[in-house]
Amino acid sequence: MHLRQSNIIHVGQQPFIFQIQTTSPNQTFTLPLENGAYARYNFKVNWGDGSSQWIISYGADRIHTYAIAGTYTIKIIGQLSYFSFYNVGDKLLLKKIISWGNIAFRKLNFYGCSNIIEMPNQKGNFLRMNTAENIFRNCTSLTNITPGLFKNCSLITTAQSAFEGCTSLTTIPDELFYNCNGITTFIFCFKGCTFLTTIGNNIFKTNITTVMSNCFDGCTSLTTVPSTIFNSIPLCTSFGACFQGCTFFNSIPANLFDNCVNATNFEWTFSGCTSLTSIPAGLFDNNVEVLSFSGTFWRCPITNIPTNLFYYNIKVTNMSFCFAKCTFLTSIPSGLFDNNIQVNSMGFCFSECISLTSIPSGLFDNCVNVTDFTWTFSRCTSITSIPSGLFDNNVEVLSFNGIFRYTKITSIPSGLFDNNIKVTNFQETFRDTFITSIPSGLFDNNIKVTTFQETFRGTSITSIPSGLFDNNIEVTGFNFTFINCSSLVSVPEDLFKFNTLTLFINFNQTFNNDINITSNVPDLWNTHPTAIHDRTFRNCTNATNYATIPAGWK
Repeated sequence: MHLRQSNIIHVGQQPFIFQIQTTSPNQTFTLPLENGAYARYNFKVNWGDGSSQWIISYGADRIHTYAIAGTYTIKIIGQLSYFSFYNVGDKLLLKKIISWGNIAFRKLNFYGCSNIIEMPNQKGNFLRMNTAENIFRNCTSLTNITPGLFKNCSLITTAQSAFEGCTSLTTIPDELFYNCNGITTFIFCFKGCTFLTTIGNNIFKTNITTVMSNCFDGCTSLTTVPSTIFNSIPLCTSFGACFQGCTFFNSIPANLFDNCVNATNFEWTFSGCTSLTSIPAGLFDNNVEVLSFSGTFWRCPITNIPTNLFYYNIKVTNMSFCFAKCTFLTSIPSGLFDNNIQVNSMGFCFSECISLTSIPSGLFDNCVNVTDFTWTFSRCTSITSIPSGLFDNNVEVLSFNGIFRYTKITSIPSGLFDNNIKVTNFQETFRDTFITSIPSGLFDNNIKVTTFQETFRGTSITSIPSGLFDNNIEVTGFNFTFINCSSLVSVPEDLFKFNTLTLFINFNQTFNNDINITSNVPDLWNTHPTAIHDRTFRNCTNATNYATIPAGWK
């Protein structure tokens, strides 16, 4: 075939063919050309209504009016470097891509073309393209992907969101990105493909991918993936949220990450996989560079954790939220964190594991760099006890905020915090637990503490040890500390005698609703007259000195 315009000859070229559908008389369709420095146009377009024209630049010629509403097949042949809807223009008129032809596109984008039903079963000439970002994003009616569509497209550097939101796709063909050795990221690539059930074995073969974050996020029909899917991407560093929200995902291949020796990030990887009941042993054995397992199995209905799951992950620093809301988890293996000496955050790690019945003794013995235990066991409503010496080796801890709140613990081991001399935050530590007493000297060594807000709120304590806060001279907040302690009978009058570092220490609602106190309460209105106070002694009507409490303090 010879095609000629001016002095341009195209030999053997096949046309790019697609179908549009107009809905009203005299409706226009605008070819999605771009006016850029690298845009080159010298092509003939057959508009499908019997008319055709040559287009050599970005101009009014790209707009065509169709007298009658209907379906039209448009053919383009020649030089067409940019063809990009990118979620604007007449994206909704496009119905079908019939043939890619062999036009050497530099940029191709169908983002937002939600009425595209299918693409041809033929490979296009995409070798000059340098991006596949958003290329078919939100093509919600698209039912198929051309096998090998991007094969050998070595100039493409990103496939971010390439098929994101393609809610009618059921299958990803094998070797889709075969030998695309320039691609570094597949972030969000198939996110929200809610009907996706089948993935080819080697769709990422011979890539240099470094980021797989959110790649299959929200693929709610996906039940598993091929065990070899990540075999050829050893340079990948991030699998963050890769399968997040895949609610039917029920099986992790045992060797899924074996070749991913450079992975540093598994944050939220399987979070919200609400059909996942087990974790294969050795899943992370080869991932020795991992820094974070934050949220990895959040809200997964796993029943147990493999022994030595993190044995080889000696560089990990973040375990926050790792097993949070795993409501069917019944136990924690002893020594689970023995090799994770670099971990600095255990915040929320087992929060809301309501079936968890015990904490192994020595669980954190080797985690000598942990600074944060915020809400670690919060709302673990089946836990009834704390092992003695649980935090003996955690000398860097700064926060125990809410660590045991809403558990069913009945007692606090003596000396529990003796070695945690850097801690600053005991907010909500024992809130709404079943403890009946506080060990003397519990906070004697915690001289850096600044807040005891809500620490014993709603507990069943009957008394407060004398001198409990004597060494905590930097405290600025006792707000709500003992609120709703309805079993509390006596309070040392000099409980706060050394807590005078700040003039505006907060005593808001400290003893609010402690209706059974029969002793004198501390006369804070005299010892701390400038303190912040609101309902500090509200409803403490049985206190011996209740009548002397100023109105502003009750």
